[in-house]
Amino acid sequence: MNRIREYRHTAFRLEDTHVQLRSGAFTVETLVTKRAKLLELQFERSLLQRMFGVMSVKLTNRAHPVHVTTLLDIDSSLQPLITSWFEARTKDVEIDPHSQYSSLKQEACPIPSYVEVNSK
Repeated sequence: MNRIREYRHTAFRLEDTHVQLRSGAFTVETLVTKRAKLLELQFERSLLQRMFGVMSVKLTNRAHPVHVTTLLDIDSSLQPLITSWFEARTKDVEIDPHSQYSSLKQEACPIPSYVEVNSK
């Protein structure tokens, strides 16, 4: 009964830069966050979920501490829509020009001068 009640109260809404999530059975959790604050998106499907054509979605939000929200039994045909919405977050994330990202990127994998690259 708890799983059925939780399924009936699960909802999400994707907008341009925001996502709204609601889940729970006896206690309902609501999360409203910006797409730029999301760190990770993960899809999981058990054998039983595959039989019913549903999946679980885990969203990891950048907070202190990191907040993980799981939506159970979402229609699996929505996976491409959710993935493309999440991948569009590259437009929202800005890298601070004063950070050391560019220097770290160059130093992360230096190729020594004595290494020869053969193309065959």
